[in-house]
Amino acid sequence: MHKINLLRNFLSTALLMSVSLGMVTDALATAEIFALSISKGINVTNCQSCHTGMAGNESKGNLKAGYQAAYNADKVNLAALKTLINGPTPVPTPTPVPAPTPVPSACNLPNQMIGGVCVLPITGAVGKATSGKPRTDTYKVTCAKGTKYLSVSVKDLLPVNPSKISIQGSKSSSSSPLSTDKSDGDDTYSRSVKLAKGTGVYLVKVNKSKSSTPGAEAYDAQVYCKGVKGIDTGTKVVIKQNQ
Repeated sequence: MHKINLLRNFLSTALLMSVSLGMVTDALATAEIFALSISKGINVTNCQSCHTGMAGNESKGNLKAGYQAAYNADKVNLAALKTLINGPTPVPTPTPVPAPTPVPSACNLPNQMIGGVCVLPITGAVGKATSGKPRTDTYKVTCAKGTKYLSVSVKDLLPVNPSKISIQGSKSSSSSPLSTDKSDGDDTYSRSVKLAKGTGVYLVKVNKSKSSTPGAEAYDAQVYCKGVKGIDTGTKVVIKQNQ
């Protein structure tokens, strides 16, 4: 009877040690996984990050859905487990590239770059379709601060007419030389003429000479205000008389 009791005690102790050893082994495995998870940047704070409760967390049976499969998929880097817990790695929003600051053009519309010079073209027609009499279009030109001189030239456009087109600038009692386009219908302007009277208001006249052939003459005039070293200072043009 004494031997039987000793045998029962031995078996009970062995079973208890076996169960305890198994629990310790599972608990240590859970602690190791927890530590590895933290080292891999996984957002775990305690056992409940992966298990459904705090009690018996050494058991695989209370793992949350999908966690065992995620762990088994990559036991080294825990990539699948990290995606499951942390969520997908956010795609960084690309930093918007600022639009380049526009470089001011040396010549902005309605100005045009002609022969390397920024000019303000004035397109019009002088005269009447039924008359060959001389006519004049007059423009009020305001030159901005810093202006040293006004420069003008003109081009006689098609259709060809025996009359001549000329241009002249004036301010107060002073006038520039008269500049006449001697060739009708080509792409060449008359010579540029200047009037150096500084900032202020000028008058620019575009003239059509008398002709035996009736008809209006189309023209394209260049008018620009210049400062020191030929820098554009700003030109404002308003027509005063349209004949």
